[in-house]
Amino acid sequence: MNDEETKHLKDCMALLNTSKTLQIATVDSQGVPHISYAPFVRQGEHFFIYVSQLASHTEYLQQTPKAGLMIIRDEALSQNLFARERVIVDADVEMLDQVANVTVLDSMEASLGGTVGLLRNLPDFLLFKLSAGNARYIAGFGKAFQLDLQKMELAHVSGEKLAGRSRY
Repeated sequence: MNDEETKHLKDCMALLNTSKTLQIATVDSQGVPHISYAPFVRQGEHFFIYVSQLASHTEYLQQTPKAGLMIIRDEALSQNLFARERVIVDADVEMLDQVANVTVLDSMEASLGGTVGLLRNLPDFLLFKLSAGNARYIAGFGKAFQLDLQKMELAHVSGEKLAGRSRY
């Protein structure tokens, strides 16, 4: 990795490590897309969310175990709204047993606050692991990188690759 990619990887990790919510795209059984958000914690290439069964996205995650995720820099902190810093991830979805994954919930409570402790007592909340597949980090205009969250590596996405219309 060159110096520029090293700097961008540091910035990318800072965005991921300071963000507490992600935007999540799901599809219903008819293929209609839906967008929502959820607080999360991240461990390597895995994002964990704890969501109510009353939320539509929970049902869609169960029906179709794929999701699109986006973590994006706050508008107020962005110099240009057309080039906001962001991480976009295609994720495989797995519902987890809450008893077997109590350490994940403990981590969520430590990171996200006492509300998680209250939610743990409610019967309608489910724990999901969202495992990153293809991911991209956008640092600004002309600064798009393929992101490997498992290896913690970035690779610049060239204009030639984009001209080939490769999604990632």
